[in-house]
Amino acid sequence: MIKILFKNKYIISLMIVNYLLFSPLLQIARSASLDALNEQIKQKEEEIKKLEAEIATLKKNILQKQNEAKTLTNKLSILDNEIKKLTTEIKVNQLKLNNTNLKIENLNTQINDLENQIVLYKNYIKQALKKINENDQINIIELVFAEGNFSAILNQADNMKKLQEELKIRIDNIKKLKEEVSLNKKLVEEQKNELEELSYKLKAQYASLDYQRSEQNKILKITKGQQQRYQQILAENEKRKREIEQEINELEDIIRRQYDLSRIPRPRKGLFIWPSSESGITRGYGENGKYYERHNGLDIASDTLCDAYIYAAADGKVIKTGDSGKYYYGKWVVIEHDNGLTTLYGHLSSIIVSSGQSVKAGQIIGREGNTGYVEGITGCHLHFSIFAPRTFQIKKGIYDYLPIGVSLNPLDYL
Repeated sequence: MIKILFKNKYIISLMIVNYLLFSPLLQIARSASLDALNEQIKQKEEEIKKLEAEIATLKKNILQKQNEAKTLTNKLSILDNEIKKLTTEIKVNQLKLNNTNLKIENLNTQINDLENQIVLYKNYIKQALKKINENDQINIIELVFAEGNFSAILNQADNMKKLQEELKIRIDNIKKLKEEVSLNKKLVEEQKNELEELSYKLKAQYASLDYQRSEQNKILKITKGQQQRYQQILAENEKRKREIEQEINELEDIIRRQYDLSRIPRPRKGLFIWPSSESGITRGYGENGKYYERHNGLDIASDTLCDAYIYAAADGKVIKTGDSGKYYYGKWVVIEHDNGLTTLYGHLSSIIVSSGQSVKAGQIIGREGNTGYVEGITGCHLHFSIFAPRTFQIKKGIYDYLPIGVSLNPLDYL
């Protein structure tokens, strides 16, 4: 009886070892949907490349026109190309948004497959351990007398050793699969963050597109298509710029004289993040200019195209947004931060936040533009100011309401 029992155990053990050693690693059949998803992602990426090439061509056309004479025809041509560029950019970001959703779906499918594979491994190991335990129940002395020789016993011991070694490999594989699941889950979160940013970009682009279309219609309505009237408007703007800059300087000087300067936070680099996707400074803080004695912020732009997205420089709360049209800062946003400092973002082509809204550092709040009074007929850039604690206020100016305060050098805090 013992001999028969031993032989049965021996055969079972051999079957387990042979399966573990000579069968391929356990694999879940690759989801058919994964291949389809990857193909869709590839197609969309190719389409994005084509559209980005179109955008590059439109940018070139805009820059070329900007370098030509300031004529009504050129201005309308620039606006037309800006509208086409924005329309194409919207298509690109919509494709990127769709692609990101596909990537998230792809990763979730892979996670599901990996987790199923882990379950199979665990079940397989559980059954193998059960068989090992059953073999361990046979007394070694009984096996010696039942078999009558040691060769079978040695083979059994060797098989058990191989089985245990293979089980260790399977357990290590489970650990690797779990690490892969963890990595994929992290990638899903990153893709979700990218999805959120893309949705902000699309919102800003749609708002900028509306602005450019209305700007085109306004110019046509005011000038009635006449070059002489357009040149007259440009001359009037030049005159008003100086009046506005002088007004800003005078009002902020009054506030500065009344303010206890000891309350200004000491300069600290890195307190704020860079507020634009562009990096070039076209005009620094405190610089004298053609239309002002002291510039109260930084002008940031890498070129004259309205491409940059504008970011909240730190966590905070939007305390005011405004639209002064062709006056002062045009479309502007003011954010109050936990450290008491206030930041102003001016000349935007679009604003996608509202008063009372909480924002996070790096969150898109709009897109750069040339609203308000800016030099030249395009002059797209961000005007970025930092005001000392509790100094921000809105005063009625010559042409419209004006946001002012005790300005600080942004480079001391960026």
